[in-house]
Amino acid sequence: MPVDVRIVGAPPNWLTWASVAASAVAVIFAAGAIWQASRQAAKANKALLRERRADFQLGLLKEIADDLIRKAPHFPNSPMTIRARMLPVELVPLTRAVLHLPSNETARTRVRGITDAPTGWGHEQILAALRAELTAELTSAVATVLEEQ
Repeated sequence: MPVDVRIVGAPPNWLTWASVAASAVAVIFAAGAIWQASRQAAKANKALLRERRADFQLGLLKEIADDLIRKAPHFPNSPMTIRARMLPVELVPLTRAVLHLPSNETARTRVRGITDAPTGWGHEQILAALRAELTAELTSAVATVLEEQ
């Protein structure tokens, strides 16, 4: 025998519908806040990576400049060569060409232009010219790294 079930209560009124609408709006705002927070976190991560890369590159550039000032010898596994190997070719092409690391053709041509110096240039004059060019390149590289931040 079927049982007759009746729900006793008042039908939904305007207060019930307002409560449902307010809950829906709250859910939409919460989803928007979560989306915005995730976008900000991604931007912060990218900025942190940029800053760390810049710090690393600036440290390497400083060490290379110190090596130039101290007139440290450079050979295949010297600290100066290892530091230059860690920097991108676009940042220090001339330094890499001087150290016989992969570089671009323009930098290799500039190095040949200095090392195949005019007659009468001694070894010290060639080294001084190379140091001057490398110092200018390192100064430019520091400015480039700082601009990228």
